[in-house]
Amino acid sequence: MSTSTATSVRNEAGDGRAPVLTLVAALLGFFVITLDAVIVNVVLPFIQSDLGGR
Repeated sequence: MSTSTATSVRNEAGDGRAPVLTLVAALLGFFVITLDAVIVNVVLPFIQSDLGGR
């Protein structure tokens, strides 16, 4: 008696919105990771100079 997670989510949504919500969540996660990488790469030289680096 095992049920698939995708099947149970699709049944709860009722109209098959699970794939769309999964895509939105994945894109949002990708955006957050990219934004974090950009912020770190911009700020890293300032942090390095504050700590006495080149």
